[in-house]
Amino acid sequence: MSDLTLKSPVHRQQTTSTTVATPLTATVPSTTTQTTSPTAESTTSAPVAALFQAGDPPVGQRGRQPGSMGPLEALMSAKLAPKPVHQSFAAAFTSVVGATALKDLKGAMGNKPIVLIAGDQCTGKGTAAEGLVASLGGGNTGTGTVLRALAKENGLSIEQMSAMLSGKAVDVVGTDGVSRSMSLKDFPHLGSAEDVDVRLDFRAAKAIAGSELKKADGSSVDITVFESRLAGHLGQFLEGIGRENIVSVYLYAAPRVQAERYLEREVFIPADKAATTDAARAAVVDARQKAKAVLAGLTDQVGLGDCLQKLVDANIPGLDSMAAKVKGIAGRDENDKSRLLSLYGVDYQDRSAFDVVVDTNGKTPDQVKAAILEAVTKKTASPST
Repeated sequence: MSDLTLKSPVHRQQTTSTTVATPLTATVPSTTTQTTSPTAESTTSAPVAALFQAGDPPVGQRGRQPGSMGPLEALMSAKLAPKPVHQSFAAAFTSVVGATALKDLKGAMGNKPIVLIAGDQCTGKGTAAEGLVASLGGGNTGTGTVLRALAKENGLSIEQMSAMLSGKAVDVVGTDGVSRSMSLKDFPHLGSAEDVDVRLDFRAAKAIAGSELKKADGSSVDITVFESRLAGHLGQFLEGIGRENIVSVYLYAAPRVQAERYLEREVFIPADKAATTDAARAAVVDARQKAKAVLAGLTDQVGLGDCLQKLVDANIPGLDSMAAKVKGIAGRDENDKSRLLSLYGVDYQDRSAFDVVVDTNGKTPDQVKAAILEAVTKKTASPST
C-alpha cells in the first residue's frame, strides 16, 4: 500500500492518480530544479503558514510555471478548470434554506487557504487537524461545532438536538423553568430531520467559503482546518461556484488499526488515567497487549465491527462493557454513508473527490502532517515569476 496518493484536479473525469511509493518523511527531497519550491521544512514555517493568515492577499491559482517545480510536480498539477458543480447541493440548499442560498454562499466567499478533512472513524482526523493548525495557525473546527451552534440557538444541548434528529423526544426545560417533552416537530421552523441536515451542511459550506464560523458562545473561529464527512464533495461544489484555495484530504486506515485506535481512545487511555495502584496499571498493560495480539491476527479485510467483536469474544478484562456498543460503532460510518447518499447522491468515501488521500496505517502524526502540507503547498503556491 502506498503512503500517499495525490489526485490531480486537472481533467478530473480521467480519475488518474500518481503514487509516492517511498516512505513518507518530514522532508521533501530538494533538487537543482526546485529553486522556487519550498522544502517540506519550509512548509511548517512562516512562508506557508502566512498563506493561512486572515487578511493576506489572494493566492494565485495557476500554480508554478512549467519547469519551476521539482520531480513531484506531476503529483499536483495546476488547476486549469473548475471542478464540476454538484447540482444536488445547489438544489438542496435552495429548497431548504431559500432561493438566495447560492447567492449567500458566493457573498461569503473568501480566498484564504483552507484544508478540509474527511475519513472514517479513528483514522487520525483529529490528530492531523491539530498538527496542521499548530503549523499553519488559525483554528480547527467542523460539523460538530455547527450542530452545537444550531442547537444553542434553539435552546437545546447538542445531545438533545442529536436525539431529536434520530426521532426521539427529550425533556427540555423552558424559560419558565418547566420541563416539557419535546421532539423535532415542536421546532417547525427547522423542518424535518433531513431539512436540518441540509441546513447544517449549508452552514458548513458557508463557513468553509468564508473561513469563519460563529461558535455557540458567540465567538468566531478563523478556520484553517474543517472536518466534515462531505469534505471532498463540498470542496468540489464550492470550487465549482468560485471558491479557491481549498485542499480536500481523505484519511484512511485498516479496520484493525481503527479498532486499536478506538480502544486506546475510549478504553486504555481513560483506564491509565484512572489507575491508582501498580496492580491496576499492570492490568491495563496486560489488557492492551492481549488486545493487540488479537488484532495482529486479523487481516485488513476484516471489517471494523468484526474486529471489535473478536476483541469482545476474547474476554479481555475491561472490554466487556464494549459489547453493547459494537453494533453502533460499526454501523456509524455506513449510516452516515447511507444518509448522505440519500440527501445528495454522493458517497463521502469516494476518494476521487479528494485532492489528497493518505494511508495512515503505521504512520506517525508528523508523517501524515507532512504529506498534507506538501499537497497544501503545491495547490496554494503563487505563480512563479
